[in-house]
Amino acid sequence: YERMTLYLGNLEVQLIRVGPAHSEGDAVAWLPGPRVLFAGDILFNTLVPAMPQGGDSANWVRALEHLETLGAAYVVPGHGPIESPTAIGQLRSWLVALRARVAECIVSGLDRDTTIARVGPQMQNNLPRGREERLPIVVGQVFDDITRERRISHSEG
Repeated sequence: YERMTLYLGNLEVQLIRVGPAHSEGDAVAWLPGPRVLFAGDILFNTLVPAMPQGGDSANWVRALEHLETLGAAYVVPGHGPIESPTAIGQLRSWLVALRARVAECIVSGLDRDTTIARVGPQMQNNLPRGREERLPIVVGQVFDDITRERRISHSEG
């Protein structure tokens, strides 16, 4: 990941580009001294994350994995309350489960609309998060991501 280090007096601030994840230009601010991570839109605590076009759900998972390695004591999300670092793993696990369910639908031959209708309620029943009205857009975006990934892997193989 690209990184830039700034100093505000004696305070070290590392800007880390982790996108595209939520969107193309995702970056976080990491303060290694006090171990505080300003996660921006990479982290939606307890909420269904917004997922605009241009993001990448697979890279979002990888970005969250990377952020977990920083050893933050506190995490300031773009949305939701300040949390312990466990919030990063919770969102990562949610995204992994979402991608797995969407992939199962694709492998089974379900179309985008049927996948949205099936996976949204499954996610909310098993791993509930606030702002559930975002689920159709999020499931559709993940469907598009996985379909694109499968096309790329078939054309390379």
